[in-house]
Amino acid sequence: MEEHLGKNWSIDLYQLSTNKLTKMTSNITKKVIEDLIASDKKGLEEYGVTVDREDYTLRDWLQEAYEETCDTAKYLKAAIENLDKKCVKCGVNPNNEISDWCEQCVRNIIL
Repeated sequence: MEEHLGKNWSIDLYQLSTNKLTKMTSNITKKVIEDLIASDKKGLEEYGVTVDREDYTLRDWLQEAYEETCDTAKYLKAAIENLDKKCVKCGVNPNNEISDWCEQCVRNIIL
């Protein structure tokens, strides 16, 4: 199966998955690689560019990274708040393992 990322290049995901490097990595690392490829594809489709661009200065890249990091912090805080709020409802300590949570809390988190 081939994912086309642009006119001049593409990546064969089967070759990537059978590559010696990916044989030595964890399943999570493989998923991160797949996410990175999907991100390049999305960037190309939505913005017409990947990060292989020369119109950004170092400051532009740092600003992009800063803004993405701020977004990440918000997502993490929202997830933490969401977990705490849902677990407080049923009285389970949010620091407990997920196996100690009530079914409704687990269902709320997964959905």
